[in-house]
Parts: sequence; C-alpha cells; structure tokens
Amino acid sequence: MAEDDNKLELSEDSIHVIRDIFQSKDVNNDGYINTSELDECDGKLSIDELIANLHVINAHSLRGDEILEAFKVFDKNGDGFIRLPELNKILTANGAMTGEESAKLIDELVREFDKNHDGKFDYSEFVSIFMSDKNPLQLKGQ
Repeated sequence: MAEDDNKLELSEDSIHVIRDIFQSKDVNNDGYINTSELDECDGKLSIDELIANLHVINAHSLRGDEILEAFKVFDKNGDGFIRLPELNKILTANGAMTGEESAKLIDELVREFDKNHDGKFDYSEFVSIFMSDKNPLQLKGQ
C-alpha cells in the first residue's frame, strides 16, 4: 500500500472549520495554542476535548451547504462572524420575535455557545448553534 493511500483527504471547507476551532483557542493569534490559552482546559488540551469539537466537522460534512447558507443569512457584512446586533436585527425582522424574546435568546446563545467569549459567533460556534435545539432559523418559523 502506498504511503498516500493512508492520508485523510479533507475538503477545503472542513479545513476551514478545523482552522476556526484552532483559532478560537489561539487567543493571541500566534499560530500556536499555549498553556495560558487553555485556561478552560486546565492548561492542557486532551484528546477528549479535541474529539468534543469534531462534531462541528461532522455536522459540516453532513450538512455543510445548508449550514454555510444559514451562516451567510446571519453574517450580513460577510466578515466571517455573526455579531449580536446582526443576529438581533434578523430575529426581530418582520415581527418574528419581540425585542425582549430576541434579547433573551441571544443571551442564552452567548452563554452556551460563545466559547472564546469574544461577543460574536464564528463559524464553528454557529455550527454548534445550528445543530442545537436553539437554532434561530428553526425558532423563527415557530
């Protein structure tokens, strides 16, 4: 068996998702995850914690086009992040939610899914939201 036969082929989108997960831990953006950036992991990154993030890659591989389109709905300015005002504007558009309902949902989403505490959602955080029962696209239609 040739050495290339053992290589895992990843799509560009999957590589992008992996990079997002990595970059969410790389707080100082130096291309490395050091122990100070792993506070929530007690200064270590275990295989279990890494595997816990693979759901993002798996979800993307199963429903990537759908998730990417949904992300674009919320990422109005196309900067790769869903900012809270963007999310609020969409949730309250056409009376889909009241301002109070939107604020409550956004607060829940931030507490549960904003893993790097930067006040916005990157693609990997959005995938987690999208696959949860708090998916705003599903809630809007209810």
